[in-house]
Amino acid sequence: MTQKQAATLSKKIESASIDIAIFPRLEELASVLVEACVAAISDATKAPVELVKMDTCMADGQLALGALPEGVPLYGAVVADTDQVIFVTLAPGFTASLSESLLGGDFTPPEEGACPTDLDIALARPTVDGFLAPLCAIPPEDAGFRREGVLHPVEVADKEADMVTSQHEAAFINLSFDLTFEETAAPGVVTMHLPTDFLECRGLLTTVRKRTVIDNDNSRWRKEMEANINQSNIELDIVLDRYKATLSELSKLEVGQIILLANKADHSLDITMATSAGRCSIGTGRLGAFEKSKVVKISSLYDPALL
Repeated sequence: MTQKQAATLSKKIESASIDIAIFPRLEELASVLVEACVAAISDATKAPVELVKMDTCMADGQLALGALPEGVPLYGAVVADTDQVIFVTLAPGFTASLSESLLGGDFTPPEEGACPTDLDIALARPTVDGFLAPLCAIPPEDAGFRREGVLHPVEVADKEADMVTSQHEAAFINLSFDLTFEETAAPGVVTMHLPTDFLECRGLLTTVRKRTVIDNDNSRWRKEMEANINQSNIELDIVLDRYKATLSELSKLEVGQIILLANKADHSLDITMATSAGRCSIGTGRLGAFEKSKVVKISSLYDPALL
């Protein structure tokens, strides 16, 4: 895949939700990871833990890791003999609550806005190792392609660290778990960021159970992957007009006040989509009507390759 094709693919998968069922082996792995995650947290907190929901999406490293809010602990495990890194993020409130239980106290449900200390983050490390343990047992799909990778001990990674920056161009599949502790909801407690290269070389992103021909250039999975990504939902925004004002003018806006639009605002609507570099214009359109419905007719496309 060329650099241009990779960049286009990255834009297509920006925060795109995916149906994990289209990759049977990945769905199987996700179930194992959920079990390992719930078991490790239940053991650490000594509290009944249940999975409420698992969300899956795709994003590049810059989006997945660079936009993390402050206070979110980020753990990275390097896959031996590769340049791939598996990341795990924990909700700050959960990390701050976990250490109390690990030190022998009662587990208290995670508090929103709680900020973990360095000690909290360090104490949570063995629990994160428990999440990642099943990934160490997966051999590469092709015996001669790569030696069986093992995960180096988990490191706490800063968002600005080289380990994170080196993954900005990589594509990740993210698994996010919403849990309950003694019936107290805790959404997004754990998120696993799995590099597609890691999953690819272990055959977890193929839509077939077994290959008959060794495909070291991975052309087959990339075609299947792109075909599935093309079925992902992408939100497009239609911009009628853009209004510029000073802060002073904005502070004086009142309910009922009229903002004038450009004379041709309905003829040059900007059609945009989210990308890793911000919102990207993919074309223009104009307002119209069709069979009693309001519609936007596309007038031009800036980069047909994006579609």
